[in-house]
Amino acid sequence: SLEVFGQSGYLIPWLVDRDYARSFFKGNLPRFNGNAQQRLIDSEYRNYDLDETLLGTFLSWDGHFGSLQLSAGLRYEHTAGTYNGNNVYLGDDNVWVTEGTSDTNSYGHLFPYLKADVLIIENLSFGASYNRGIKRPDFFYLAPFSIRNEDSGFFVVGNPTLKPELTDNINVGFRWAPASATYLRMGGFYSILSNAITETIQIPDPNLPQLGWKNSSNDISIYGFESEVGHRFSYLPGILNGLGLNANYSWNGSAYKDEARGNVRLPGQREHVLNTTVSFEWGRFLGNMSYQYSSGATIAFAQELTTIPSEQQPVYLDLKETDFTILSASVRFRISSNFTFWADAWNLLNQTRTIYQHSNDLYPANIRKNNGFTFRTGVGFQF
Repeated sequence: SLEVFGQSGYLIPWLVDRDYARSFFKGNLPRFNGNAQQRLIDSEYRNYDLDETLLGTFLSWDGHFGSLQLSAGLRYEHTAGTYNGNNVYLGDDNVWVTEGTSDTNSYGHLFPYLKADVLIIENLSFGASYNRGIKRPDFFYLAPFSIRNEDSGFFVVGNPTLKPELTDNINVGFRWAPASATYLRMGGFYSILSNAITETIQIPDPNLPQLGWKNSSNDISIYGFESEVGHRFSYLPGILNGLGLNANYSWNGSAYKDEARGNVRLPGQREHVLNTTVSFEWGRFLGNMSYQYSSGATIAFAQELTTIPSEQQPVYLDLKETDFTILSASVRFRISSNFTFWADAWNLLNQTRTIYQHSNDLYPANIRKNNGFTFRTGVGFQF
């Protein structure tokens, strides 16, 4: 036995038993030799196609009553889709089998909208709004696929019956604009999210955890605070008066009811998000540099307790992601009334994003390093 994290009597037979090591190597052979057949298997379950038709219609109205401005609207959307995918598994003759599968889905929803703005005093206004929104599932989640690999402990299934997420949103806030290029906005929001799509880890087979997606049966409350400030330094001398600054921050909370643990934060929700942009405009030239920070998040909840060497009691091995930052830049130069040169760059800060379970230091599951940057440029034409 070994002593791990101060606890004696912990057995790790595969560190000393060659049979375990040999079995692990054989079961994960494609990971070591770049097996062409395994690459084909990995691509087969991602080989899907779909056809979605979206039809919609809407009505809108605007009205002014002194210092009060009202807007209202109603939209209807209908979606119908056909989804095709592949089931991939190891057959009885130890030969990989791919079976095509297909499914359909359709739904329709109404989306009301109401907004009111009132001018309290000069340059200071208060606004409140209600609207219903929709977020359709990722196409990959909808594909009716499955991949089952006992050797590598890999079992993932799609869900073509997923419903879209719906939100009923209420926003309130104040806006102060003492000058045309300066403003400050502060407010709060409250949303009720229904049909939330969450990534789940289930264990129907003790040796083969199943990863998939489902709609939550409970409504989820999402709330928070947000602020934004913008300013143009038009009073500075020379070309410096083309400088501008925009920054916004949001704090986000939620009450998501997990089947195993009660109220927790909604999977994928990041508590803190900060965006800042510095812009510069001079004649035909426009450029900006943007920085974004997002705090870490839990991206999938484990459904059962697991014993691990670093803890005396069983824990939930949730999948979590570390916080991350993004620095990007863009440039626009108007060559003429019809032509514009543009250039965009992303990931100007090399960074490492880690998906882990329980502890980033002890149980990393996927480490992704983004070195270098992405650069695109071109010339745009406008009629």
